[in-house]
Amino acid sequence: MRLWVKKLTTTLVILAAVLTGCEQSQSKEQIADLSPSDVKNLIDQDRQVLIIDVRTPVEFTGELGHIPGSVLRPVQEIEEWIREFEDRKDQEIVVVCRSGNRSGYATKYLQNRAFENVSNMRGGMRAWNKNKYPVSREIEGGEVLP
Repeated sequence: MRLWVKKLTTTLVILAAVLTGCEQSQSKEQIADLSPSDVKNLIDQDRQVLIIDVRTPVEFTGELGHIPGSVLRPVQEIEEWIREFEDRKDQEIVVVCRSGNRSGYATKYLQNRAFENVSNMRGGMRAWNKNKYPVSREIEGGEVLP
């Protein structure tokens, strides 16, 4: 029952953040935003960046696809999966979603838990696709940590 209440609370917080547009101006600390071209440059430079896609599995393999090499960790389960990355708090991390709202929330959540080098990809996968950058629709790349 406790886990159910925890998940419901997390989902409600996420829903509130999405409905308000995750406006950064309301936050005391700004989150770091990277453009899709910034993220593409990090990948092309082989910077060992960890890309966390916080959408649902259906979105991850759906029309917009996902950034090759990204890991799928739905934002609704952030309290469970954050522990996986505790030893990567200093690593460069980029959080991605469809449009930048959920990833903005997740970025802030990670920052508040001492992740020091985490950024949100502005515009999400919609912007990535608009730039015609490569995408994958296969699940394998999203289930294995790089």
